Amino acid sequence: MTQHNTKNNSKSVVRFALLGGGIAVVIAITFLIIDSSGNKTTTQSRQTSGSVTTLAPSTTRTPNTSSTPTSTSTVAASTTTNNSSVPLNFAPSSASFVNGETGYVLGGVPCASSTNYCAELTTTSNGGQNFTGVSVNNVTIASKSAIASESATPNSVSKVHFVTTQLGYIFDPGLYITTNGGSSFAPVVVPGLNQIGSGFYASNIVVSGTSVTALLVPANTTGQNHNSTLISASISTPSEFVTLNTASPIASNEILMGNSYGSLLVSPSASSPSISYLGATATAWQSLSPSCLSGTDQYGTPAIAGATIFSSLSTNSTPDLAVACTLGVGAGSSSKQLDISENTGSTWNVINTLPNPGIINAIAASSSTNIAVAASSGETWIYTTSNGGNSWSIFNFGGTTLASEAMPVNDLGYFSATNIYAILGSVGDVNKGSVQSELYISHDAGISWTPVIF
Repeated sequence: MTQHNTKNNSKSVVRFALLGGGIAVVIAITFLIIDSSGNKTTTQSRQTSGSVTTLAPSTTRTPNTSSTPTSTSTVAASTTTNNSSVPLNFAPSSASFVNGETGYVLGGVPCASSTNYCAELTTTSNGGQNFTGVSVNNVTIASKSAIASESATPNSVSKVHFVTTQLGYIFDPGLYITTNGGSSFAPVVVPGLNQIGSGFYASNIVVSGTSVTALLVPANTTGQNHNSTLISASISTPSEFVTLNTASPIASNEILMGNSYGSLLVSPSASSPSISYLGATATAWQSLSPSCLSGTDQYGTPAIAGATIFSSLSTNSTPDLAVACTLGVGAGSSSKQLDISENTGSTWNVINTLPNPGIINAIAASSSTNIAVAASSGETWIYTTSNGGNSWSIFNFGGTTLASEAMPVNDLGYFSATNIYAILGSVGDVNKGSVQSELYISHDAGISWTPVIF
């Protein structure tokens, strides 16, 4: 899951892919389009199922009116077609791009002998215009609900993260590594730990500096006070993980995220949310205090709904940080605040112009001006800005099978300054129709979105 970017469960029903549902209680490849009667829709009807509206802000931040777009509506761009080796009925689960052209999408196809989805890795070398596929032997795709209910099997995964075109990992709950571009994968074994995917779930992986770090969360926390564990490997020996000693225990609901610029460890709890930052070359975690954590409104107290690290556009060498908070939840909507720091948390720039509908599932950014926010509640939206929050473009997935089932965007990320991907839905978690999940790509910073057909 590339994060300029990401990617909720009972351990973390908050694994930012499912965070929207968790916050509502406590405070992102089209393979086949089928309507409710089982008929294929045409490409034209599929294109008109989403809409984009550009809105100027209605709150206190003052926009630059000379560059603020007027309100418009458009339809999604032409559907990307593919005649490659990707099997029919491929459903995407997670994506990872190593640059603006080369990317990997992990997903599944129905297994021949069971109701499971067998893992398939697809790759693109032209920014998502075409994909090719390769099966991942003896590995299945874990649904978000199976992970949340602790019923996922050790040989199942749901996420992908590629470091280079050759080195990559598939994980959550299991953990596998490839050093040949996905042609083969091997399970990762950590000395002193039970099989990953059984006693511990590998919830996320961050590659920063010369280290690969993974967060292992306990598979079963019922009635127990188990803590999570950080494991690390050198990028030069990427399969040789060892357990890291930390100054304080890591709670089972904490979430690890980050990229080459650094790592974030987030506790999204509505009762005591917290976030810490570790620079790519640092040795100690730094506690952050975004201003949204001290805010409140008529709906309630804040909870962290997403966070990301991205390259700074300023003259200093430190990365920028963005933290999104949901201050409170109303009926199908929530008040939202986005805090951005260009000095690793010393000061924060407050953006409170985000539209209210939906509860945040994920955020991503390629700079302090290009930001994307996914939200859902009854419907599914992606909000994007290319001017630092002065105005927002709103893409509504209305009319799609998945959006009608209120499926959230489960993976969201930039793979260049203005190219964004989003996976809508979750393999194995859809009860109606045949569409399990879809990949959408935007090449214009979120103004229009293209559904990808495999």
